[in-house]
Amino acid sequence: MPEHAEPRPGPTPPPAARSGLLRSLIYVGTVAAGQGIAFLLLPFVTRALSPEAYGAYALALAVSSLVGMLSSSWVRNVTLRLYFDAVERGTTRGLFLGTASLQAALFVTLYGTVWALLTLFGVELVEPRVMLSAGVTVVAGDLAVHALMLLRAERRTAAFATGEIGAGAVRFVLTLAGLAAGIRSPELLFDATTVGYLAAAAFGVPVLWRRMSGPFRIDVRGTAEVVRHGPRSLPFSVADWMERFADRLVLEGILGTSVVGIYTVGYTIGERTVGVLVSAVFMMAWPDVLDAYRTGGTKGARPAVRQAHHLYAWFSTGPVAFLIVHGGDVLRWIAGPEYHAAAPLVGIVAASMWIGGFTTYLNRHLELTKRFGTLSGIVTIGAVVNLALNLWWIPLFGMLGAAWATMANRVLNLVLFWRIRDRELVSVPVAAYLGAALASVAAWGASAALPVEPAVRMAAFVIVYAPVALLALRRSGGR
Repeated sequence: MPEHAEPRPGPTPPPAARSGLLRSLIYVGTVAAGQGIAFLLLPFVTRALSPEAYGAYALALAVSSLVGMLSSSWVRNVTLRLYFDAVERGTTRGLFLGTASLQAALFVTLYGTVWALLTLFGVELVEPRVMLSAGVTVVAGDLAVHALMLLRAERRTAAFATGEIGAGAVRFVLTLAGLAAGIRSPELLFDATTVGYLAAAAFGVPVLWRRMSGPFRIDVRGTAEVVRHGPRSLPFSVADWMERFADRLVLEGILGTSVVGIYTVGYTIGERTVGVLVSAVFMMAWPDVLDAYRTGGTKGARPAVRQAHHLYAWFSTGPVAFLIVHGGDVLRWIAGPEYHAAAPLVGIVAASMWIGGFTTYLNRHLELTKRFGTLSGIVTIGAVVNLALNLWWIPLFGMLGAAWATMANRVLNLVLFWRIRDRELVSVPVAAYLGAALASVAAWGASAALPVEPAVRMAAFVIVYAPVALLALRRSGGR
């Protein structure tokens, strides 16, 4: 360890009382609160903004997200994998400084270039002020997410929760204040989000800094290592964008901006609801898998991967079944009448998100061994198929064609990663998935048998499934 490094062995295992199920529940609650607060804005936003205005927001988000995928998101993805190497060197502060500066510089440069080219060729998807607001949001979000991600690596659960929930709360309050003041523009949504991210960064960066080691200077070696692995991981980021946002651009070109707005609302309900659970389990599991692999290799990481599968099975299966059955009713309650045409999309998107979350635990060996090229290549195949199916199915089936294209993409990824999975690392608890599926069917059957209003049937579904899931998780100790 360098002489200037502070003597610390790196993130230490959490106390037993906070491991397993309890820590996962904390992450679920944190992500559900943070993203759920933003999700609760939908009833207000969809009644205040027209489908065309919300479509403009979705298009600007798609463009800024694409540039972010190309320029900055891969920096964070690779940094998390290499963070424990910096821990060993005692240079985590330098790695954070280097990678935070790198992602900001790359995004601003590329976003400015893309904007200039669109202007040069006379392409104006949305108004310039919306594009500017979207770009500023990404810069602020990159810094906040980077800090919160590394707080997860350090297992600072309370700090992560404060930053995540605080960002959502600030965004919620400012958006409602803007709507109350009569602002009905897409840039309001971006500007409120930007302030929320800045609040999270203002809290998270100092807390992370105190936990880190090393001097106040860029870790050139660690940052160069991130850049070296970047080209191989970059296609993964682009493919992720193609899976989540390319359909908006195809819908815009074929059916118009209003359809993009309607589709985005239905997609968001399915994606956000399941995404909260997918993210929460992964946030708990991935640092544990990394640490176990660092100390015990593939055999040491196998129990951590199996634990992640078990948690994922019980946390996610019931909610996905709930959305497949009741997703249309949820959308009709949340969104204004202009968006009700998106009701059939919710269940399809939720199911595809579940498949994507399951697939994540089949390809961990590729990231653990830094085979980013193979990981990116397989995901890119699925993304290209997704884009091709969008071009084929949207003219035939409209919004449903886009949703089914996403489902086909996720199924293809599942098949490919299942075939190449590391059987020594991946141990799927079949009993957990089967039990969660049977509990979901029982909950659906019990709720469907009630000749009552949809709200009561929804409550019945939750009342039947939730205790079974919590009991199964508790009896297994979260493993």
